[in-house]
Amino acid sequence: MSVLGDLRTASTDAVTRLAVRFSDLPRPVLAVIGAGDFIAEQMQELREAAASVVDGPAPAPAGDPRADAGSRVPHGDDGTPGADPVERARQAAADLAAQIPDRVGRIAAEFPERVADLGALAGQFAPDALRDTAEAYGHLAGTVYSALAVRGRRTWSRARAGGGPGSVVDGVAS
Repeated sequence: MSVLGDLRTASTDAVTRLAVRFSDLPRPVLAVIGAGDFIAEQMQELREAAASVVDGPAPAPAGDPRADAGSRVPHGDDGTPGADPVERARQAAADLAAQIPDRVGRIAAEFPERVADLGALAGQFAPDALRDTAEAYGHLAGTVYSALAVRGRRTWSRARAGGGPGSVVDGVAS
């Protein structure tokens, strides 16, 4: 059995064992059950989507060191590996030194604009704006919590009414 199948089975078994022992659960526990059910469902969907996309070995991502390993081997002027690292470092330092005046000029030119941007950002951090943002996040957290509790109650109800092995029917019979 797959890891996801094992996860789903373990989750279902745990909820079923709780159903045998308790007739009702507090809302926070239902929210946890709902979250677990949601995660198991999403993992299953992700696995199925990934399986449908992958036909062979995935190519290395663009930033992966394995993707461009050949381009990082030092080469000489004639294209052969092994250019002198000291000479390359000297050239890089000279190039950087040549760029400094231009960079300083650009930074000085951009400075007034950057200060104006900071002034605009300061208005976004006014106490009223922060309070409104905190209230919006609190409302969002409450909405998510409620949705998970509803999902947990449905999962709980299915487990209590299941009738399969380990369900309430078997718990009462034993």
